[in-house]
Amino acid sequence: MNCEKCGAYIPHGATYCIECGYKRETPRKCTNCGEPLAQGSEFCPSCGMPIMKLAEKKVCPRCAGPVLEKAKFCIICGMRLKDKAPKKLKARRCSHCGRTNEKAGRFCIYCGERFSDEK
Repeated sequence: MNCEKCGAYIPHGATYCIECGYKRETPRKCTNCGEPLAQGSEFCPSCGMPIMKLAEKKVCPRCAGPVLEKAKFCIICGMRLKDKAPKKLKARRCSHCGRTNEKAGRFCIYCGERFSDEK
C-alpha cells in the first residue's frame, strides 16, 4: 500500500508512513467476520455480508444480531423488525416427539412437526 500524502510504500500493518509520518486511514472491518474491507466495498470479500451502515447500537431482539439502518427484517434470523417488542415465546412440549422446546415458534426444533395449537 502507498501513502496517500507522499506516495511512499507503507509496509503491511503499519499505521504511519515511514517517509513522511502521515497516519494512514484505518481500514473498516466487516461487522460479521472482522476482515478488513476495501474502500467503497458493498460486500465483504471474505464472508459475503452486505456492507451497510448499522443502526446505532441496535440489535435484533430475537438473535441479538446487528440491525442495519432502516432495515425491516433482521439479516441474521429474518425476524420482522417492528417498533414494539416481539412476542415472548414460551416453552412447548411437542405432541409428536415429546421433547420440550424452549422459546418455541410454530414448529418443533427437534422433529419439525407443527405444534397442534398452530393453524
